[in-house]
Amino acid sequence: YEHKKITKTMKENLQKYPVGGVILFSRNIWNRKQTKKLIRKLQKNAAMPMFISVDEEGGDVARIGNNKKMKTDTFPTMEEIGKTQDADYVYYMASTIGSQIGELGFNVDFAPVADVKTSEMNSEIGTRSFGDDPKKVAEFVSAYVKGLESQNICSTLKHFPGQGSSSGDTHQGSVDIDSSISKLRKIDFVPFVSGIEAGADFVMVSHISVSRVTETSEPASVSKLIMTTILREELDYSGLIVTDAFDMACITDKYSAAEAAVKSFNAGADIILMPQDLPEAYDAILSKVKSGKITEKRLNDTVERILKLKFQKGIMTLEDTAQKKMGD
Repeated sequence: YEHKKITKTMKENLQKYPVGGVILFSRNIWNRKQTKKLIRKLQKNAAMPMFISVDEEGGDVARIGNNKKMKTDTFPTMEEIGKTQDADYVYYMASTIGSQIGELGFNVDFAPVADVKTSEMNSEIGTRSFGDDPKKVAEFVSAYVKGLESQNICSTLKHFPGQGSSSGDTHQGSVDIDSSISKLRKIDFVPFVSGIEAGADFVMVSHISVSRVTETSEPASVSKLIMTTILREELDYSGLIVTDAFDMACITDKYSAAEAAVKSFNAGADIILMPQDLPEAYDAILSKVKSGKITEKRLNDTVERILKLKFQKGIMTLEDTAQKKMGD
């Protein structure tokens, strides 16, 4: 959790639990040499090449940019950019971020924020949104996605279905937004549609609940209506669906690690981000697959999406798969 270099336990766990990727935070990043070495060692000890991800949005959320020892460019908040800059600047910013994190070994950026901030009470999104105009946010989100893609870095639209109108913080507990489906379509979905059309590789699903739409208090990240019916079918999204972090209070207060992982996967998620207990979550899904309660087809759909993207981005090669088969 706090480590800045790989440990024996990490190496053992990467073999025992062949995860699809890892995320690094500020606490794992000290300087350029250390970060490159950590990523190189993680990849070397992984069963298959991994997604190496980071929250590098620019502004306040920049795990790398806000560390002076990393010697990378810094950028204003997205709120300020939304007020003072244009789409060309956003493209430049994203391509710069993509180039600089790519040099370190990262291949996934959990950015851009596609939330339309319509509530001044929103502390979780705060200055991370480009603003309250859906069309302008959509334009900037599209430019950001294209900027990252120009550097072969996977982009991520977050936080679907849009939590710009929320007044709570999902890190601390349950949050419900009072939005109808028509309001979501008119405002919140607009930047996500734009980002999907621009070629976004991931969509990160929030833990907010939208009770007026789902008629339940369950988080979007475990809702089949949100992830499958709306995101996959209505918005015609074919990329990877990743959850927001599953160690956040709005998940851990309601579900065990096993329950949350199985429920989310069954609802349509491809990647469970940061389960509170990895072995418990891993074993729960594996058990459901072995018993037939999670079908091989459902599992294969996700695996195919993951492998397709890793091949497209050059994260994985045919040589990697051949070596894996030889090892098996």
